[in-house]
Amino acid sequence: MKKVLITLIVLALLAAIAAFIFIDGLLATGVERGATFAMGVETTLDSADVSLFGGSLALHGLNVANPPGFDDSPHFFHMELASTGVNLGSLSSDTVEITHLEIGGVDLQLINDGSVSNYGPIMENLQRLGSGGSAPAGDAPAPDGGGKKVKVDRITIRDVKVTADTPLGKKTVDVPPIEMTDVGGGGEVD
Repeated sequence: MKKVLITLIVLALLAAIAAFIFIDGLLATGVERGATFAMGVETTLDSADVSLFGGSLALHGLNVANPPGFDDSPHFFHMELASTGVNLGSLSSDTVEITHLEIGGVDLQLINDGSVSNYGPIMENLQRLGSGGSAPAGDAPAPDGGGKKVKVDRITIRDVKVTADTPLGKKTVDVPPIEMTDVGGGGEVD
């Protein structure tokens, strides 16, 4: 009995060490599979960097493909970088402190030929997923005020380009950089 218990403990430790070593790949695979399932189109991620002890996460090269029939555009959505960090000590406090949230290198391609769009099927999949098993709005419980607050020190959104291709023509807009500091602290997370 003692040998079995020791063997189980050693196996659990080895599994924890393997998960820690391979966490970046596990996260990347999870993002790809989850987003592909949620949106109904192939989603790929070049890489993910997780620092459990540093409290940071970065996703590199997120690419959301177009639905079938929109092969002229390389993708629906592409993002070079999404990065965030958290003050680990704040996770057990009433206010979670996010040190930064950075999003960069975004390219969004919206196509609508007058009868069908590339974003329609993606939105339908997301709505289908979101409506599964949720209670009607009138049946939602009242907030109890017990949720954690979130404070974000700095939010940076840069290098965003949106292209709309419609029967009226094609227009590309470069969104100016957005930077905000000291966001939140008053809102609650449920």
